Amino acid sequence: MLKTRTWVITAVIALIAVQLLQMVIVLHRESLTFDEEDHMYAGYRMWKTGDFGLNPEHPPLVKLLATLPVLGEKLWVPPLKGIYFKGEAYLGGRDWLEHNDGGSQRLVFRMRLAAALLAVALSLVVFFAAREWFGDTAALVALTLTVFDPNILAHSGLVTTDVGATLFFLTTVYAFYRYVKEPNLLRLAVAGISLGLLLATKHSGVMLGPMLLVLVGWEVAVAPKGTRVRLALRLGGAFAAMVLLSVGVLWAFYGFRYAARPAGLQMVPTLEAYRQSLNGFDRGVIWWMAHLHLLPESYLFGMVDIRVFGKQFSTFVLGNWYPHGVWWYFPAAISIKTTLGMLALVLLAGFAIVTRKLGKAPDQSRALVYVLFVWVAYLATAGVNGLNIGVRHILPLYALAAVIAGAGVAALAPLSRKWKWACAALIVGHIASALSVFPNSLAYANEAWGGARNTHRVLNDSNVDWGRQLY
Repeated sequence: MLKTRTWVITAVIALIAVQLLQMVIVLHRESLTFDEEDHMYAGYRMWKTGDFGLNPEHPPLVKLLATLPVLGEKLWVPPLKGIYFKGEAYLGGRDWLEHNDGGSQRLVFRMRLAAALLAVALSLVVFFAAREWFGDTAALVALTLTVFDPNILAHSGLVTTDVGATLFFLTTVYAFYRYVKEPNLLRLAVAGISLGLLLATKHSGVMLGPMLLVLVGWEVAVAPKGTRVRLALRLGGAFAAMVLLSVGVLWAFYGFRYAARPAGLQMVPTLEAYRQSLNGFDRGVIWWMAHLHLLPESYLFGMVDIRVFGKQFSTFVLGNWYPHGVWWYFPAAISIKTTLGMLALVLLAGFAIVTRKLGKAPDQSRALVYVLFVWVAYLATAGVNGLNIGVRHILPLYALAAVIAGAGVAALAPLSRKWKWACAALIVGHIASALSVFPNSLAYANEAWGGARNTHRVLNDSNVDWGRQLY
């Protein structure tokens, strides 16, 4: 037992070391993506001036974390222009980096390394969640698939929100599962804080709330009849407590201040003017929340921006342009941007579930319901959102897929030598395919679609390139 535990720990350390090495190589040579400079600039101004009015379309957690390493530097800050908030952040970020960093990317590299800590944390959560749900073998396979996943790697060290959102999305699902399985105040607090960190990372985190409510309903529905009312009250109360705690965590990231900007500074446009672009219902909800100060003004601004911004994008997929989002965009993108090894492993896990080789134990069965339901619900929600500009918006699905694939390997590999070899070959195929495009992982497409050289023929935007600028 001790030898097995030591071997597992050694394997985890080795895989994390490989992940760090890959990230350092990518981050050291990668030019800025389109969104990073304004994230960095906004984070620095948040720390120095308490100004949450720059880049309000994204909550502050990642920006604050990334800029921690440069707070000790005496950096020049451009004067505010008093223009449209997106232009203020983008132009200010450009000038700020050009003046302070020049072409060296010295500051950029340090900020990216800080953001990369979220990717390491994601890998560890994948490992521990898969280990509790499906055992050591599943955990090691899931960790291996995550470390070498080209989509996760492509975004791991960028000062953007996608990996952070993936981390806290999975952490919240895992923490909520642990609370339901063995209720206590500590586990409830962890789940609530995790949800708060998710909200403070990306606005789409609010999608997890309804998903958890559905899981509460499922738990009540499958409980013995005599316990359902009591269980419904307990889980309903726990969910309410999670929401309240998460909102408290969110407010903490804004310094418990409603106003987006310090005294004397105004948002351009104001929240009142910006919300006029919404339909009647959404406009009324934002007014109500702003009137009661239920959420920080900057956060509400971001919620409006999601709705306004999403209407401005067309969709390019499978070589065709559409003037709006299409519901099948993300399934198509998954088939292109996912390694064939990962796709096959997920299909094998489905086979293991259907044939009852996976999910016999009650705890495994519950874990599968949580993982599979959240996966399907997230994909469905993304499909109706209409913002079809990259698989980075569904990055949590890749972490969940790694867990599912690991569970399938753990269930099938012990059955025979042929299963062992088949699973091993698919894992090696996943790694080899990912490394074939390294360190240009952002443009990855699997071999069935012609590889990275053909990605631009079927997808665009951050699936291929993200407006990266030369030094």
